[in-house]
Amino acid sequence: MRGRGPDAPVSAQTILSVKGCVLIGAGGHARVVAATLARLGLSLEAVFDANPARIGTLLGGVEVEADDGRADGLLHIAIGANGARRRIAAARSGARWLSLIHPDARLAPEVEVGEGALIGMGALIQTGARIGRHAIVNTGAVVEHDNRIGDFAHVAPGAVLAGDVVVGEAALIGAGAVVLPGLHIGAGAVVGAGAVVTRSVGEGETVTGAPARVTARS
Repeated sequence: MRGRGPDAPVSAQTILSVKGCVLIGAGGHARVVAATLARLGLSLEAVFDANPARIGTLLGGVEVEADDGRADGLLHIAIGANGARRRIAAARSGARWLSLIHPDARLAPEVEVGEGALIGMGALIQTGARIGRHAIVNTGAVVEHDNRIGDFAHVAPGAVLAGDVVVGEAALIGAGAVVLPGLHIGAGAVVGAGAVVTRSVGEGETVTGAPARVTARS
């Protein structure tokens, strides 16, 4: 992680004083995040969720509590849905967000990781890439050199982004999708699982197939 000024994100790999984390969200993605915390040797201090069906259940041995909007301690939004992460981050403007980098991920020099981001197991991020705030680079995804992954974006498991790709805020790159070099994926766009993107994708567009075609617009 580069350029650690006073406002730089807190990373479990770079701040030795970090002992634990509070998770917001208790779904399937949160289980992945909890497992990442365990691999990093960090304690799971509390788990909050807004879904009544999850309150009282256990995640990583910790009982899930109703989300009370707390913003103390080190927090991580453990929710895969981009819009939900964006809403929660906005509602907790004073919070300190912990970025998590799985010990089995591989990051080249000159990679920047924003606050609250998650880099999953087996992810590969090449030199010069920038990962935005609360973005997710999920299990086994490949982010090649000089990519720009926007805030709240999600690169799903096994996706491959060739060099110089720009992914806009809150865009989703589906599992196993391939994006060719130098393309732009607009804010809020969705690239379907397994798609092969050969042309840039506009804001709010959904593309599927190989080669990818626009199938919806929001």
